[in-house]
Amino acid sequence: MISKLKDILAQQKDLELGVMVGSQAENRARPDSDWDIAIQWKRDLSAFENLGRTETLRRELGKTLNVEESRVDLINIPNAGLAMRALIADKGIPLKGQNSLAWNHFLSRVWRELEMYEWEKQHGS
Repeated sequence: MISKLKDILAQQKDLELGVMVGSQAENRARPDSDWDIAIQWKRDLSAFENLGRTETLRRELGKTLNVEESRVDLINIPNAGLAMRALIADKGIPLKGQNSLAWNHFLSRVWRELEMYEWEKQHGS
């Protein structure tokens, strides 16, 4: 199934990153589990274009996975909180962009913010 997901994401020319997370990525999925995929579109897209592409992608993934669209959760990486971004970086399975500059920037940002969070926690900023 991962190869099918990679194929669909590869067809999305404006998609920089796609990373599977959650129970499907951690081999804990049940038959009724959702599919959680974190995505990052190119930054020059408008909010309207971003939303349109996200919903089109959700429909395509639902068809490919043979599940209802409501069981495909697409997580917008730029809007995700630090805990979610740390999960994506640590436990996610990259489906698109794993050798890209966008992925390296994402990882660097997450690790930097985690280090800052820990420093502030220890030193009471």
